[in-house]
Amino acid sequence: MEGPWPDAVAAGADDEFFRRIHLDGIGTLPTPAEIKAFLSDKTPDKRAKAIDRVLARPEFVDFWALKWGDLLRINRDSMNERGMWSFPQLGARPASRQQAADEMVRDIVTAEGSTYTEGPRISS
Repeated sequence: MEGPWPDAVAAGADDEFFRRIHLDGIGTLPTPAEIKAFLSDKTPDKRAKAIDRVLARPEFVDFWALKWGDLLRINRDSMNERGMWSFPQLGARPASRQQAADEMVRDIVTAEGSTYTEGPRISS
């Protein structure tokens, strides 16, 4: 497995893997029932199924919208309250569509419209 996870996760520490996909994907720990179900699953594709379940959760969209909002500095201090509230869907939309980061950046850079009246109009 390639990625940012430590070798122990890639090498087979199922409990660590399951904890990391929850923290990294939705910002929360899995419930004890979810952990028990995952660890008792003996199918070879249980990690892929677990990732799919995390990606399908509504928290995934909310968590990544918040992260993108922080990265783009969407806050009252940098753009005032009215401008800040015109952006909620900008961060949520790419996560809900599983849009690539480069596509999202292209959409943001080429968006048209006033951020104060209707929010940026994204063509795609």
